[in-house]
Amino acid sequence: MKTLNTFRAELLADPVTCSAYLNDALSESPGALCRALRHVAEAHRLALPTGDDLELSDVQAVLRAAGLRLAVVPAA
Repeated sequence: MKTLNTFRAELLADPVTCSAYLNDALSESPGALCRALRHVAEAHRLALPTGDDLELSDVQAVLRAAGLRLAVVPAA
C-alpha cells in the first residue's frame, strides 16, 4: 500500500498538477504556500531550510525542479 507521501510525490511529479496545487495554496495563505512548496520539494528530493521563511532562491529551486517558473502577471 502506498503512503500519503508516496502518493503525493507521484502527483506532484506532473508539472500541471503541481502548478494547480501551488496556485491553490497561494490563494489560501502564505503559510499554505510554504507548506505546499515543502511538499513539492520533498517530491523532487530537495532539502529546504527549516522554518516558514523561504528565500526567493529556495522558491526558484523548487519550481525549477518541478518544471515550473515564477511569473508576475497583471491583476485582472
